[in-house]
Amino acid sequence: MKRRAIVTLTLTALVALGWTLIASPPAESQDVSFVRVTNFPTPQLVSGAVEISNTIRQSEALALRDIIVPPVPARQTTRWVNAGTIETDGFPNIVLSLHGEIKGEVTEAGDVVALLIPVEQSVTEAFEQRGQTHFSMRVGAEDLRGGMAFFASDQPRYTVAFPTYRVWMYNGTDKTVTAHLFAYLTN
Repeated sequence: MKRRAIVTLTLTALVALGWTLIASPPAESQDVSFVRVTNFPTPQLVSGAVEISNTIRQSEALALRDIIVPPVPARQTTRWVNAGTIETDGFPNIVLSLHGEIKGEVTEAGDVVALLIPVEQSVTEAFEQRGQTHFSMRVGAEDLRGGMAFFASDQPRYTVAFPTYRVWMYNGTDKTVTAHLFAYLTN
C-alpha cells in the first residue's frame, strides 16, 4: 500500500505541475512588435497618413461692432442698414445678442432690430424686390423709451440653415443708435 500511495501521489503532483505550466499565460515582451494592418474592401479603404493637425472647432464668437443705425421704420426695408455678413458654415446653432447706445433722448418709442437673411439668390430677390424676409433670424431690443442711454436684447438661439447670412438693421425710435451685434456659433 505504501508503494501504491507514493505512486499515486507522485502522478497527481506531475499532473498538477503539467496543468499549471499549460494554463499559465505567456510572458509579455517589452520589445517592439510587428503589427499587420488589413484594409477593408474599397468602400472602407484606409490609405495614407491619418492625423489631426488642429483642434475641431466647437464654437466661434463673431461681432459686428459700431453699426450706426439712423431712425428707419420697419416697413421701409429699402432704407434698412446693411451691417455686413456672418459666415455660419460648419455650425448648426447660433445665439444672437444685440447691444447699443442711443444718441440722445428718445421721444418716440420703438424697436432696434437686426435681421439675418440668408445669402441665397431667391431669398435675396424676395427681400430686395418685395421687402419679404424669408428664413430670417431676428434679434431686437424692444420698446425703447426716453431716459435710456443703452439697450440690450434677449439672446435668441436659432438653428442655422444656410452657410452665409446678411445682416440688416432698422431703428424704430426717433434717435440714431450705435449698435453691436454678437453671434455665438455652436455645435
